[in-house]
Amino acid sequence: MGKTRVLSQSLALYASKTGVLAGQGVLLSGTVATQLHRINSFSFEVDIAGARQDIREYGQLARIGTIMNGDLSPTCSFGYLLTDGENEAHLGFEVKNSITGNFVGNVQAISGFLSEDSRYRERNIFAVTVAEGNDAFSAASWTDRTTHDVVGLGNAFITDYSLELAVGEIPKADVSFECGNLVFYTGQSSGLYNPSINAATAVRADTGQVMLPVPSVGNSPVDVLRDGQVQVDFSASTALGIGGANLATFAPQSVSLKIPLSREPQRKLGNSLPYTRPLTTPIEVTLSVNAILTETVKGETAALLTGCAGQETRDITIKLYDRCDSSILRLGFLLKNAVLDSQNFGTDLDGNETVDLQFSAQLGGATSITNGIFMTGSYLPAAGDTLNPNLISGMVG
Repeated sequence: MGKTRVLSQSLALYASKTGVLAGQGVLLSGTVATQLHRINSFSFEVDIAGARQDIREYGQLARIGTIMNGDLSPTCSFGYLLTDGENEAHLGFEVKNSITGNFVGNVQAISGFLSEDSRYRERNIFAVTVAEGNDAFSAASWTDRTTHDVVGLGNAFITDYSLELAVGEIPKADVSFECGNLVFYTGQSSGLYNPSINAATAVRADTGQVMLPVPSVGNSPVDVLRDGQVQVDFSASTALGIGGANLATFAPQSVSLKIPLSREPQRKLGNSLPYTRPLTTPIEVTLSVNAILTETVKGETAALLTGCAGQETRDITIKLYDRCDSSILRLGFLLKNAVLDSQNFGTDLDGNETVDLQFSAQLGGATSITNGIFMTGSYLPAAGDTLNPNLISGMVG
């Protein structure tokens, strides 16, 4: 019996390697995709009209035909509840392991993207739908895989990663991708042919096949993180050179961290597809804070032009601790050499005065340890976890 609708209970998401196209040295064949956890939103689209070019000539008002002659790049995005860095590691970020509350290591989180290391920079993303009315996490839903449908997005490059923290809300992340191919598979969730494309030949990267394992809630000791265990530190120097909000005493209500990783498709004569998609630089990470204002510190904006005020940089740290054991750091972010971009003050009748601050930092090169965004988490890979080379080499842990 066919499906009449698709509900979130029947969906599960996965990531896998992209095959020999990415220079990974191994074929995709036999690969078991890695499940992504705590997903709470998912969407994808393809803009066909944007790549279509009309063929017109004198003598006729309407077009005489069309040709696909542009960049046809499917996109997808999904959101998830933050845990211990597992999803981030499987999406190609460098996540240094730490359960002590301190950052370790000196490799920034997007170093693999910056160096165009193909083991990090792109993934295949799969979304499976099981039979209507069944939970995807139920083993019974996987006894007959002919009831499954799968969407495969090949050569998926992360274009945006954002972190959202707010009082009364569960900490979450959102990730967006630009992809090289979109494939619909019906009546199967194993033996899925590689959806990635070799841009040089415009054919599949290899003939390997992927199997989607039975999904589950997972074995992580972290079910979810909580706003009450979030700490934001603006480094030792809490005063703003131009005056304004006192960063040592104000009460943050929300924090948003955004890492843009947009890419510019490069084309050449003789190739139907972009032959490469380099990162658009410079890369500027932004951190926005909304807080209840308590007191201000002295200073003046005129000093921006007549002196050196406002030129100070700071390291901003966000730490999310275990909701049951506050001594265990589950996930952390360190933004180095951030500068203040703006501070906006406002108050409503009978309301608290608030301040909105925005900081930004430009990222350095792949090996830079003075400028960049760094991640740490308590995630430890399971045996056989080979999606991220960090987890193989011991760079995590």
